[in-house]
Amino acid sequence: MGRKIKYHFTRDKDWLHEHYITKNMSIQKIADAEEFPYYIIRNALLKAGIAMKPQKIYGHVNHPNRKGENHPRWKGGNPKCLNCSKQLTFGRTRCWDCYRKSIGIDIENYVAPRPSQADRFTHEYKKWRTALFKHYEYKCYICKKHDRKLIAHHLNAYSTHPKERLDFDNGVVLCSKHHSYFHKNYGFYKNTKEQFHDYLSNLAEII
Repeated sequence: MGRKIKYHFTRDKDWLHEHYITKNMSIQKIADAEEFPYYIIRNALLKAGIAMKPQKIYGHVNHPNRKGENHPRWKGGNPKCLNCSKQLTFGRTRCWDCYRKSIGIDIENYVAPRPSQADRFTHEYKKWRTALFKHYEYKCYICKKHDRKLIAHHLNAYSTHPKERLDFDNGVVLCSKHHSYFHKNYGFYKNTKEQFHDYLSNLAEII
């Protein structure tokens, strides 16, 4: 880090009092005359214990517009996409569409690998999950244990069978162990009831 700049008037209360009170100069006029930023003078007055004068002393002051390009520290604003010049948020170089094109994704025929998981937080989904737990008495369907983390498992996958997401017959309660073993052997996508029955029949070999 660079060394902190020290200004001659930061500890000179008399100098500040003379310019701000005796000569009745505004903070901005002092800053312009000394070629210092406004906040340096203001902070010095506060540290020196000199009370701020009410604005009515100077009448109505039209402060210059310092927003956007008029700000003294303006550096061009948020960046633009390197390909399509679309306005971006800070820290990015390409928009989302141009980024996907750059890594070889066909946007026109793009299919999301998984649907939105927002439905899992709806009242209807929570009601379905609670009813499933109560039906299986808060126990794993396979090992009948309840001391492990329990999971409401969809027999036909949640992502590929949207109409069966809240179907009571499409759910079963599994403990974390059996749920993990099932997905390790059959994956996490396009699961079916047939796979679950196959898992049950080969359970001894799998575990």
